[in-house]
Parts: sequence; C-alpha cells; structure tokens
Amino acid sequence: MLIDPLTTFAQIINFLILVALLKRFLYVPITRVMKQREHRIAMQLQEAAAKEEMAQQEAERYRQMQRDLEAQQAQFLAQAQLDADEHRQMLLQNAREDVDSIHATWTAAVECEKQVFLGALRQRAGQQVATTVRGVLRDLANTNLELQIVEAFIVHLSHLTVQEQETLEAALSTSNAQELVIQSTFPISAVDQARVLEALYVQTTTLVGLGMGQFVIVPDLMCGIELKIPGYKLAWNLAHYLERLEENLARVLDSTALAEDG
Repeated sequence: MLIDPLTTFAQIINFLILVALLKRFLYVPITRVMKQREHRIAMQLQEAAAKEEMAQQEAERYRQMQRDLEAQQAQFLAQAQLDADEHRQMLLQNAREDVDSIHATWTAAVECEKQVFLGALRQRAGQQVATTVRGVLRDLANTNLELQIVEAFIVHLSHLTVQEQETLEAALSTSNAQELVIQSTFPISAVDQARVLEALYVQTTTLVGLGMGQFVIVPDLMCGIELKIPGYKLAWNLAHYLERLEENLARVLDSTALAEDG
C-alpha cells in the first residue's frame, strides 16, 4: 500500500482543525461547565457543613436547655418535698396543740366539776355532822355543840407550842385592836368571850396593851371558832376534818378517772 503524502498532510491538517474546533467549541465549554459545577458543589458542601455546625450548636443548646430543665425540676421537687415536710410538721404540731388544748379544757372542766361537787359535799357534810354531833351531845351529854366548841378552842389555845406562841407574839406586836378578830358561826356569850381572852392573856402579854379585839359571827365559817391577826391564824372547826374527807374523796375520784382513762 502506497502512502500519499498529500493525502496524509491533508488528513493531518483536518485532524488539527478538528482538534482546534473541539477545543474551541467543546473542551473549553465543558471544562468551564465542570469548573462551575465543581464550584457550585464546593459551595453546597460548605453550606452543608455550615448548616451541620449550626445544627450541632442548636442540638447542644437544646441539650443544655434539657439539662437546665432537669436541674430546675430536681430543685422544684426538692423544694416541694421540703415544703410538704414543713407543712406536715405544722399540721402535726397544730394537731398536738389542739389535742393538748382539748385535754387541758377537759381536765379543767373535770377539775371544776370535782371542786363544785366536793364543795357541795363539804357544805352538806358539815351541816350534817354539826346536826348529828349537836343531837348526840344534847341527848347523851346534856350539853350543846357550841359550848363544846368554845371549850375545845380554849384547850387548843392553852396548849400552843413555843413556836406558835412566838408567832402569835410577833403578830400581836404589829397589830391593833381592830385587827384582832375572833370569828364564830354562833354568838359567844360574854362569859365565854372573857374566857377566850383570858386564855390569850396567858399565852402573851402583848394583848394587855392591845385591847379586847372583836368577836364577830361568820355564817360561812364551818362550825367552829377562828382567831385571826395579820400574820397569824388559829382555828378549831369542822373544816379541818372535812378537808381530810375532801382529800380522801379527791384521791378516790382521781384514781377512778385514771382507771377509766386506762
């Protein structure tokens, strides 16, 4: 096969022209388009990275908010528990105070009723004892109760201890005639008044300068005689015996109340 130089040269020229045309109208546009596309893809990747970073920052912000909310919730729960405990303690304290108040009121009411009962019993017992003793003395000893009370008081006055005499002396030394009072539930005859004062003269010499004193009738006095001076009191009446009876009854009532409470 023979090679025609002219044909070969023409083909080379055609090839070069084809290459130039391809470069001018195909390679350069394609290369430009590829660079533009590459640049667009790079911009998109950069934008995606920025969005991812923003998303991560947002996610971290939400996680921080969640941690803050959990911490706040725990604080609220702790405070609510503390408030509930304080409220429960306050309710318990109020309940205890109410119970104590009710118990104190009930105890005061019971004590008041007991005192009223014992007072009435004491008054009625005193009247009954006085009536009974008066009848016994009249029927068996041919005497009266008031006379025996005066006799018993004089005996009591004549047998004062040394300490009682000193207390009586001291009280009389700072008193006047109006402050020396001898009370009784019945009238005392002049003779018996003189006997009482004579018994006083024996116990102390201060009474000589003091005067006669006062004899008064006190209906509320429990069947007896009382000598009263500021700072001193000497009595003989049924109150002492009735007080012992009242104390015994009070102990019985208290023991009964405790047994019922138990």
